[in-house]
Amino acid sequence: MFALDRFLLLTCKRCGRLHVISNSQEVFTHVTRLRETFPAHHREALTLMPHDIWYPADHAHLAAKYRPCSTQRLFLPQALPDVELVMYVDTDVLFLRPPEQLWREFDNFNSEQLLAAAPPVFMREGRDESTLFNKRGFNAGLLLLNLTRMRRWGERGEGTEERWGEGERWVGEVLDALKNPNLDSDQDLLNYIFNQM
Repeated sequence: MFALDRFLLLTCKRCGRLHVISNSQEVFTHVTRLRETFPAHHREALTLMPHDIWYPADHAHLAAKYRPCSTQRLFLPQALPDVELVMYVDTDVLFLRPPEQLWREFDNFNSEQLLAAAPPVFMREGRDESTLFNKRGFNAGLLLLNLTRMRRWGERGEGTEERWGEGERWVGEVLDALKNPNLDSDQDLLNYIFNQM
């Protein structure tokens, strides 16, 4: 987390908010203390926002699936109910340019797009192409997400309301995909869901 916070602050010209989702107040306190060690103009560029992790009722065990809390990114639309746009960044991502440049890619979304991601740097051997978005997949370590559209996804689809309540289709699709034994990471799961769309 230290590397992410430091590089974000050093490259950011006008940062905004960093949402810290954690199952521990200690994590947020740690990030806040790290930020306090930076020069004032860097500290003032970034507001830290604490959030508790969110998992569907009776599914808190998902926090331990794959790597600790890695599945939390699957539920960002629900964890951040008042947030429209998010740039999700794994803690091992380093910015070499201001993150605002990447943020501006939201301006290129059409009226239906809800995610932007880069292709993976390498492919694991023996991957089932049917589980990969566009037969190649995408890297889920850095995502641009329109959470409002993800929450609304499927509201106008036929039969959607019968299976999932309004705004719940995303959660339902994630829970269904988790039953697939061929998906061995949250990145695989995201690829699978978007490949089914």
